[in-house]
Amino acid sequence: MKRKLKVTFKLDATDRGFSLPVAMGTGLVLLMVGSLLIARSMQSQAISIGRSQTSNSLAIAEAGVARTLAQLTKSNNGILLTSNYDAINPKTGTTHLGADGIANDGDEENTAVDEWANPSAASSCASATSSGTPNISYSGTVGSDGQYTLKAYRYNSATKTGTLLIEGKKGTLASAYIAVTMSIDSNTSTVSDFPGVIAIELIDLYGRVILGSNGNVYYDPAFSTNPSLTGSAKVGDANRPDYLNAVKSGPSNGFTADSIDGTIVACKLTPTLPYTPQGTDLGTIKDKVTAISGTSGSISYYQANKIEINDTDTLDIDTTNGPVYLYVNGDIKMNDAAQIRHIRTDGIAPKVGDLRIIVTAAKNIELNDTVCIQTAFIYAPLAQLQLKGSGDGCPSSGSSNIDGVVWVKEIVNNGNSANSGIALPNDVSSLTDVLNSVNLPAKNKIQAINAWQRLKL
Repeated sequence: MKRKLKVTFKLDATDRGFSLPVAMGTGLVLLMVGSLLIARSMQSQAISIGRSQTSNSLAIAEAGVARTLAQLTKSNNGILLTSNYDAINPKTGTTHLGADGIANDGDEENTAVDEWANPSAASSCASATSSGTPNISYSGTVGSDGQYTLKAYRYNSATKTGTLLIEGKKGTLASAYIAVTMSIDSNTSTVSDFPGVIAIELIDLYGRVILGSNGNVYYDPAFSTNPSLTGSAKVGDANRPDYLNAVKSGPSNGFTADSIDGTIVACKLTPTLPYTPQGTDLGTIKDKVTAISGTSGSISYYQANKIEINDTDTLDIDTTNGPVYLYVNGDIKMNDAAQIRHIRTDGIAPKVGDLRIIVTAAKNIELNDTVCIQTAFIYAPLAQLQLKGSGDGCPSSGSSNIDGVVWVKEIVNNGNSANSGIALPNDVSSLTDVLNSVNLPAKNKIQAINAWQRLKL
């Protein structure tokens, strides 16, 4: 029995020197594991808090995107969709997006871009049109301590897309950024009240009609009977008689009916389209004339000394294969039932922008009897249009001697008391290129949202 106790004692004594390091090692391991678990727990908590904080700022940014998009859908802000705004990022000293609308790719500028500062200055008629002056808020508050800021908007004309960048910040938390790329509908890139008729200076209609949904008339009030007018009037507006009187087609001139279908805008427009004569010289176009045709894949240019056609003579201009620009360096005079016809032979209706008759000199466009110029853009910044027709000569509904868009220096009715005038086409999309020459507020629209992503700046 004593031996067994002795053996047992010896075993405990021998193991004691070995067990102590093991115990200490095990404790150290447990301490390390515990410390690691605590560290991981704290890290997870920090990540969770960070995510929560970022989510709060992100929610503010999303609210800012929604509010800014709502502003950009308003008609008066349409002009902003095809211009640029890009503030300086204080962290980098450069703009946020750069010209291509992509962040952090190296094309950011060192100076701020701001085409939104005063967009109405591009045209003195901006405030006169129904779209109104552009007006957008660059920042706003969300809740008690949320703030969003519009940092950039970039328009890419090649892809017809716009990229919007919004910063959101919740209290003292870190900022979050959202970039939204959208398609801009170029098919509706026209002004709110398309200038179907422009009289750069004088317009005296005396009851001649301006027909169609695009029958909007722009004139210089300084050449009217009421130079104090600086706004516009739609059909039925209380101030409409004043504007009709100004173009000599109102109650003060003995006209009880409104002869103009569109808006009358008392504001001088001076288009800047070039009009240097070029192309094949046709000499004087007179009497029996042959057709003029476009060439496939390009604009065909022609020029003439003058045009004088009578009786039932017809000048056919065929744009089936391409647009035709006809420069006239002298007068245009049409009598009887003479016609300048815009035709196509492929079954597609001619577009007004594909035939452009450009009078390059200070001459007259004199239209008598029941003549017609069909589906044409008439541009004569130095010439006078004399509406002297005695009745309808064009195929459009209503009574007209011109079916098309007319931009001339002066328009006068110095003939008989007939009311045949100008009928504007409903489709003017083929003339969107000329709108840049008058700088009227655009009616661009957001067509679709292509991408919505969070950015790290």
